[in-house]
Amino acid sequence: MKLLVKIHLVQFFLYEKREVSIGQFTGVFGANGSGKSSLLDAVQIVMLGANQSRGRSGVSFNAQADEGGQNTRSIRSYCLGQYGDSPDARVRQNATSYVTLVWYDTVTKESISTGVCIAASSDRDKHEVLGRYIAPIALTLNDHLESVDGIERPRSWNTFRQSLQHRAGRDEEVLFHDSDRFISAMLFALRGSRGASSLDAFRQSFRFGLRMKFDKSVDDIVRNQVLEARPTNVKRFREVLQTFQDVSALVREVDGKLKEAELIEADYAEADRKYRHGVTLSALAQSASLEVANEELAKAEEDEGNVSQRLDRAREMERAAAQEVANAVTREQECTERRDKHASHADTALLREQVVQAEVRMKDRQAAYRRTLMAINSALDVKIPGKLISRGAEAVSIAQQGMQVLLDEEKAPTREDIERHVRAALRALKGLSEEIFKEMQDLGSEISRAEAELQGMRENQERISNGKPPLDRKVSDLKRALADEGIDATPVCDMVRVEDPLWQPVIESYLGSSNLQALVIEGDAASERKAFAIARGLHLRRQSRHAKQIYLSSQP
Repeated sequence: MKLLVKIHLVQFFLYEKREVSIGQFTGVFGANGSGKSSLLDAVQIVMLGANQSRGRSGVSFNAQADEGGQNTRSIRSYCLGQYGDSPDARVRQNATSYVTLVWYDTVTKESISTGVCIAASSDRDKHEVLGRYIAPIALTLNDHLESVDGIERPRSWNTFRQSLQHRAGRDEEVLFHDSDRFISAMLFALRGSRGASSLDAFRQSFRFGLRMKFDKSVDDIVRNQVLEARPTNVKRFREVLQTFQDVSALVREVDGKLKEAELIEADYAEADRKYRHGVTLSALAQSASLEVANEELAKAEEDEGNVSQRLDRAREMERAAAQEVANAVTREQECTERRDKHASHADTALLREQVVQAEVRMKDRQAAYRRTLMAINSALDVKIPGKLISRGAEAVSIAQQGMQVLLDEEKAPTREDIERHVRAALRALKGLSEEIFKEMQDLGSEISRAEAELQGMRENQERISNGKPPLDRKVSDLKRALADEGIDATPVCDMVRVEDPLWQPVIESYLGSSNLQALVIEGDAASERKAFAIARGLHLRRQSRHAKQIYLSSQP
C-alpha cells in the first residue's frame, strides 16, 4: 500500500514554505477562509497533472463548496497568493511554486516523490507549468530551496531538475511535459495489487472523492462515478457497493451529529448571551465601585492637603531644631577649646594614658594567667603508661574540675577561689609526679635486668660457640660484677678438662652443677673479702649460695 506521508509547498497561496505531515487518518479543521480547501487543491494540482481545463480532466478547485462551477480560483492565483478580489490583494508579484507529494510503500519500505513546478507573474494572465516529476526518492522541503546572499528563496527549475535527474539515476524517467503521461506514470508507480487504473476512471473517482456528495443512490454512484467502464466483476461490485453503503450510513451518522452539534451550538449561544449579560452586570458593578473610589479619592486628596500643611509646619520646626543643634555644636566646640587650654586638662590626659597602659598590662597578665591555668590543666591530663587508674586519680579529677571553674570566662573567680583551686592542682600534680617518678624507676630497673639478661645470653652464646657450657644467669651477673671491679673470676667448668668421654658423666655427677659453676678468684685474701662484699651487694635471693661459689685459687 502506498501512503501519502508529506506535502511540500513552496510559494503556494499564503505559504512561502510549508511542510505538512500526513498520517493514516488525518483531519483538516479550521474556520471559513482558513485554507482548508487550498491544501486539498494543492494535492489536486499534482494528482491531475496541473491541468486547469474546465472539462472532466481538469482540476476543480474548492469542489465541495463550488456547486455552480463559478469558482474564480486558479493555479495562477494560488501561485501569486491572491487573497482578495483586488488585483493588488496578493502576497507576491512573481512566483516559482513547487507542490510535491511524498508517498511511502508499506510493503517495500520505499519512497516516491511526485510533484509539479509552476511559474506565475502578475504581468501575465496565465501560469506556466515548468515541469512535472516523479522520482523514487523522498524529497525534503530544503531540496526545493536555495540561499542567495543569506536570503532563502525557491530553487530555480533548471537547478532543481538537474539535481533530481542526478539523484534518480539515468535509467529512471523523471520529467514529464504532458499531463496525461504524467498521471499515467504516477498511477503506475502508485499501483496496487490489482494494477493501475485508467485515466478516466481515476479522474472520475478522484473528483467524486473531492465532492463527497451523496445526492444520488449508492448504486448509481458506484456504477457511474466509481467503477471503471470494464466488464463488471460481480463480487468486486458487491464489495464496492457495500463499502459505499457503509460510507452512506457514515454520512447520515455524521449529518445527525451535525444536527446535534447545531443544538449544542444553540445552547452555547444561550450560554454566551447569559455570559454577556453577566459581564454587563459586572461592568455596572465596577462602574459603581469606580464612583465610590472617586469619592474616596477626593476625600484622600483633601486629607493630603491637610497633611501637606502639617508637613510644612513640621519642616519649619525641623529647621529651627537643626539651627539649635548647630548652635549647641558651636558652644560645645568653644567649651572644648576652653577645657583644653585649662591647666588641669594636661593632668587628666596623663592620667588617662596611665589608665590605658594599666589596662594593657592587666590584659597581658590575664592572658599569662590563663596560659598558666591551661598548662596546669594539660599537666593534670597526663596518663601514666601501663596504668588505667593512678593512685591520685580522685585528687586529679577534683583538681581538673577546679581548673575548669577558673577557665570559665563567663564568671570571674575570686582570689580565694584561684588560690584554693591552684593549690589543689599543685598537690595533685606533686602526687602524680611522684607516682610517675616511681614508675620510671621501676621501669628503669626492669630495663637494667632485661639488659643484664640479654648480656648473659650473649655471653653464654659466645661460650657455647667456643665449646664451653653456659653459665647460670646469677653466676653470669656475679662474674660481670667482679670483672667491673677488676677481679678476675674463672668458672670451675672452664678449668676442668675431661679427656675420656666415658668419665665425663661421672665427674659431673661427683662435682654437681653448683660446683661446676663455682667461680675461682685469682688473688689474695683481700680479693676474697672484696668478692664476698660484691656478691652480697647484688641483693640476690640466696647470697650464701653465691658465697660458697667463690674460692681463692690457693684453696685446695
